[in-house]
This record gives sequence, C-alpha cells and structure tokens, in this order.
Amino acid sequence: MTDVLLSLGANLGQPLSQILEAFDHIRERYPDAVMSPIYRTEPLHVLDQPDYFNSAVHFRTGDTPEELMDWLLRLELHFGRERKGNNAPRTLDVDIILFGERRLMTETLTLPHPRFRQRRFVLEPAVQIAPQLEDPVTGLTVRDLHRRCADTSRVIAVREDLEAV
Repeated sequence: MTDVLLSLGANLGQPLSQILEAFDHIRERYPDAVMSPIYRTEPLHVLDQPDYFNSAVHFRTGDTPEELMDWLLRLELHFGRERKGNNAPRTLDVDIILFGERRLMTETLTLPHPRFRQRRFVLEPAVQIAPQLEDPVTGLTVRDLHRRCADTSRVIAVREDLEAV
C-alpha cells in the first residue's frame, strides 16, 4: 500500500459543496481517506476569476499512479470539468501531489507534482493531515516544505470542522 496526497480545488459552480461531494466519492473508493480543512485562496497567475476553495486528501492505495489518475480524471468530468488551459477557472481540479516515493514523468502525469513546493494553497491544507509525508525529490517532509514556502498568497481556512472527517 502506498501513501497518496491529493490536492482538490474548485472556483466555479458551488465550489465548497463540490469539494465535499468529491471527497465523498474518494472515500467510497478509499475508505481510509482523510480530508484537511477547506481553505479559500486567491487565484494565481490569472487574477480575473473567483477565489478558489482548496483542500488536501490523504489515503493509502494499492492502485498504480496511472489507475488513480484515470479514476480522478473521470471524477473531474463527473463534476463538469472542462480543460480550457492552465490556470483557468474550474468546477473541480484534483492533482496527485505525492504517490509514496514514486518519481514519474509521462505526457499525462508527473510525480511528485512539479510545482507543489511553491504553492501555499497546496501545502497549508496538506500539513494539516500529512505533515510527515516526504517529498522523494528533496527528502523534506510536507511540514518542512510548508515552513520553507515563500508563497505569500492569501490562504484562509473556511471549514475547520473537517479535521475529523
């Protein structure tokens, strides 16, 4: 079994409820899944769009990275995800951040996620539920990466009550 860390984000439709419903789908497939509090975050790069809501999910799986990615892409489609380019608004975005110690680079999947170390909207939720997970590239834990993150963008908890989920 392999530890997996996901990042969930949405800023179109009903983003808060879409993240909660997406987590319900994840937990149906991965019963040990835990979700961080949900955070309201400012958009990066393309600023003329609504704020995002972001969370992190941690679980263990026997799936391959490709099997998990295929399932997550179908989950995004279930929520009406349309791919209109990088940094575009979305109804649901699910990224695999860490997949155990796995390092992988294909046309459709890079592990670990190549930009997560510079994104506070990923690290802030992740440190709440999986501070001990290690980045196989740097050898640093999520807690250490969070402490070192230079991103100063706005990340505000809006659903603290999910810690027990």
